[in-house]
Amino acid sequence: MVGWFVLMTEPNASLYARARLTGTIALVVSCVVALLAVSTTPPAAAQDSTEAPASELTDLDKLLERRASLPDDIAEATTTLRNAEATIADLSDGVSSTELQLELLLDDLTRAVEDRDVPQRIQQQAAIARFVDSDQPSEGLVGEIDSFNIDIEPQNRQKLYSVVVEDAGNEVEVARQRLRDLGDAVDELRNSQRSRFSELDAARSARASAAAKLSVLNEDTEIIDQRIDWLESLADGWVLTGMPGPTIDRPALAVKIDNVDAARPQTGINQADIVFEEQVEDGRTRLIAIFQSGDSNPVGPIRSVRTSDIEILSNLGSPLFASSGGNDGARSALRNSTLIDVGHDAESGAYYRQAGRRAPHNLFTSTVDLYERAGSRSSTPPPQLRFRSPGEELPESAIDIAGVAVPFGKTDIEYRWNGTGWARSQNGSRHVDSDGVQVAPPNVIIQFVGYRPSAADGRSPEAIMVGGAPAWMLLDGKLIEGTWNRPTLESHTVFRDADDNLVELNPGKTWITLARTDRASIIE
Repeated sequence: MVGWFVLMTEPNASLYARARLTGTIALVVSCVVALLAVSTTPPAAAQDSTEAPASELTDLDKLLERRASLPDDIAEATTTLRNAEATIADLSDGVSSTELQLELLLDDLTRAVEDRDVPQRIQQQAAIARFVDSDQPSEGLVGEIDSFNIDIEPQNRQKLYSVVVEDAGNEVEVARQRLRDLGDAVDELRNSQRSRFSELDAARSARASAAAKLSVLNEDTEIIDQRIDWLESLADGWVLTGMPGPTIDRPALAVKIDNVDAARPQTGINQADIVFEEQVEDGRTRLIAIFQSGDSNPVGPIRSVRTSDIEILSNLGSPLFASSGGNDGARSALRNSTLIDVGHDAESGAYYRQAGRRAPHNLFTSTVDLYERAGSRSSTPPPQLRFRSPGEELPESAIDIAGVAVPFGKTDIEYRWNGTGWARSQNGSRHVDSDGVQVAPPNVIIQFVGYRPSAADGRSPEAIMVGGAPAWMLLDGKLIEGTWNRPTLESHTVFRDADDNLVELNPGKTWITLARTDRASIIE
């Protein structure tokens, strides 16, 4: 304030003062425009960290409870948003009013500077005249006095100078006081404006938070409604296939099946709900056949546990796991996992050697027998995949393909669309079961994963099943390129398309091949 006032009291400062104040007002207006522009920028989505994201909820009771609370949360966020917008509108009106007051003060300041300049100039000229001529006015002052057409005797000029100087000095002081008063008024308006801007910032923050929360709540509503529909649609169907049927409260049963050429043809691979294919040593693969909606008697041949199996199966709750042997590290990992061991070591009476096959490719069991022996040690698994409603359209990103090829080294896989399913070939021959039926599931997923050396045996690769990476979803003769994501071992894997939409498969059986990253190609 002091520096501003000193500048305003310097001679010939009126134009500079007006320009500076005009610049100040322009700056204020620019700030208001900038703040209003920022306030209209869509805020980044925010989410209450105390609640699980809707995309991670799978329990129907929890979903229904969360859905019931959403309307109140949405109403609260809406009220907060409206209140913030009303506050912003009031403060914006105040800012506009202050701008007008500043404009009026500008006019008053201009007039006050002009009022001060006239008597100040007369005072200065009279003082100079007295200094130079003692009793003779300068030419400029004579002009000022002669303009009044008054004949003044020379002896009276000295008195007139004194009166003029004194009156001019009084007028200058009045003008300076007026400038001080106007300066104080400008400072008061500026402080008021700064206070309004602070309040505007707070109101805009409140509006941004409320808008972000409302956006998340509306998104949660949509996701939860979809998941409720999905889970309710499975209430009278099979959780792992999406097929209609009577609900049977029994756990998933995962059976480790040999897949080298000497072990083929296998039994039960076409009866399983989901089949995982994982890489093991020397570029070969083994299968994990997961049963829940049906049985296979017999099923096999059965082979040993790998640490990958625990990574793959831990999101099935506490599934039953059937295998035969394994090194000490792998068996220790199995004992310390959530999987329930119904393998050869734990339930040897349920296993037998099938005649006509060579060991170790001749060990078989029965899912019926294993379920009976397991009793009630486990429960129905949570859903793993999403399934389409009849007639539901595929995403626009789906493209027509003839098939895919996945090389593992000593096991090379192909899936080709045959009009009803993806016919599987292995190492150049049709992959058929013991009944001569070719494997041709309606759904195939190529899930690209990394492999690391197993802690149980550095020569054995272990699939990395937590995290995310690309994935190919194959159904109806089309390929949907997208991603998979699994935050924890206990989380189910979520498959999304390139537009980040959840991928829904055809109800029925699904084969999931855990291919190494970039180790697959499209067959045109």
